[in-house]
Amino acid sequence: MGMAGYVFLLVVGAALLHYTVAQTTHVVGDSLGWVIPPGGAAAYTTWASNNKFMVGDTLVFNFTTGEHDVAQVSKTAFDGCTSTTTIGSVITTGPANLTLVSEGDHYYICTVGRHCNIGQKLSITVQASPSASPTPSKEGPSPSSTPPSSPAPTSGTPADCAPTPKLIYTLTQREREREMALSMGMAGYVFLLVVGAALLHCTVAQTTHVVGDSLGWVIPPGGAAAYTTWASNNKFMVGDTLVFNFTTGEHDVAQVSKTAFDGCTSTTTIGSVITTGPANLTLVSEGDHYYICTVGRHCNIGQKLSITVQASPSASPTPSKEGPSPSSTPPSSPAPTSGTPADCAPTPVSPPTAGGPTAHTPTPTAAGPTTPSSSSTVAIASFSLSVLSIFMAFFLL
Repeated sequence: MGMAGYVFLLVVGAALLHYTVAQTTHVVGDSLGWVIPPGGAAAYTTWASNNKFMVGDTLVFNFTTGEHDVAQVSKTAFDGCTSTTTIGSVITTGPANLTLVSEGDHYYICTVGRHCNIGQKLSITVQASPSASPTPSKEGPSPSSTPPSSPAPTSGTPADCAPTPKLIYTLTQREREREMALSMGMAGYVFLLVVGAALLHCTVAQTTHVVGDSLGWVIPPGGAAAYTTWASNNKFMVGDTLVFNFTTGEHDVAQVSKTAFDGCTSTTTIGSVITTGPANLTLVSEGDHYYICTVGRHCNIGQKLSITVQASPSASPTPSKEGPSPSSTPPSSPAPTSGTPADCAPTPVSPPTAGGPTAHTPTPTAAGPTTPSSSSTVAIASFSLSVLSIFMAFFLL
């Protein structure tokens, strides 16, 4: 059974590797979001043609709650923009994350007013995972195929009944294969189990966090406590993604140091200030991370976020070479720079105005600065584990 187990685990490891690589998060319309498109339905048709959708991928519909919604419908309902019957429930809270669980054509519309007729509709084709192996044919050999015939004796002499050297060689070869399978079985199990566990962990660990959920990245009504509470209800790991949903031109997002975070200063930032929303940031290192909005006094009024990123559980902790500094103090929760409640009042800044779909229609803009990808980190970790497992396999042999 050693060789069979080796082959089984090899197939499982390859499937997990493909699943890890294949999953993708697609933000519908990119910076345009899920709105009434300025150029009609062609905007979403062009976007869909530039993307490849696979089973297991996620669609993110970025829209303002109360102004739009999203519903999956049949092709007939899609063509006629009717929402009397939908596939599943209509999602009215934005942003909405939908996972593609089946292959084939999928259709989505906005059911608010005549938004669908004006062009707020999306049609995509979802492909199956290429790792799926073709089903073996149940048909027998074709009539033209000739089954292998066994050699027929040509005479009745006693020499025809004597064992041939070929039979002895076949038995010896089987014994050698069995011994080889037994010797490689344990090493193969260890190698593939380690790689499979690492790939499975990477698949499960990566998460997309929409900052503030349906609130988005805005001046919070209740002050900084809104984002503090949101962060305390989430667990952030290296490789996860933060999605900052904001309207381009009204807000931005910048990563800063703790000192700049506490003082709401943006003279020095970690990387560039991202001014195009929504912004996707990948968490590439563990520790405390700080983000603020640099527009006006938005940070002072509460548009700031502090999170703690943890390392992957599979990564062994690196022992610190330095002891704790005598002056080090535990990280404190974000606090306004002023001690008076008046400093936190939103009066110095005009809050975002509420309005219908025609109040503000975002126009497509050039994509913001690209954020570091976690794929290289995952690749390095997987490669290291694979090399370690190969050494273990040779050692056991």
